[in-house]
Amino acid sequence: MKRLRWSAPGAARAGITALLLALAPPVVQRERRAILPADLHAPLRQRLVVLELARDTARRIFPHPQSAPARERLRRHGFDLP
Repeated sequence: MKRLRWSAPGAARAGITALLLALAPPVVQRERRAILPADLHAPLRQRLVVLELARDTARRIFPHPQSAPARERLRRHGFDLP
């Protein structure tokens, strides 16, 4: 939400942020927004890594983002998946 303050009324005329942040309740209540079509920008590629020294919890959750329920949740929150 800190990034959204830069485009708050009076701070800037416009700002671009992730859809997930733009749909957050505090933003929806006070800001106008428009969704840019995906073909107007390059995709933001994100990666997940587990470092060699990671704790067991990190190792256990690593497969979760690839599960069907997690992928559906990501789609519901505005993420386009490969």
